[in-house]
Amino acid sequence: MYLRGMVGGYFVTDQSKKASIIESSLNVASGFVLSWLTWCFIVGSIFNINTNVKQGFKVTCLFTCVSLIRCYVWRRVFNHFQNRRDSAK
Repeated sequence: MYLRGMVGGYFVTDQSKKASIIESSLNVASGFVLSWLTWCFIVGSIFNINTNVKQGFKVTCLFTCVSLIRCYVWRRVFNHFQNRRDSAK
């Protein structure tokens, strides 16, 4: 992270690309676990959806990859606009 300055008594930082991907990965990994547990123990039984473990794992992996990319892209977009706004001042 890079120190940008003080705002309201708090230090404001920019996040490096490496830090963004690490944060996004941890966020998505925890979402993967929660999604997998929810599917296995709640969704399948409530809606009577019968899939085997391999099918459920593949679907969860697909959505996890999409989520990781989405998280990273949005973080970089917001970082870009924040940096543009700060440099215009």
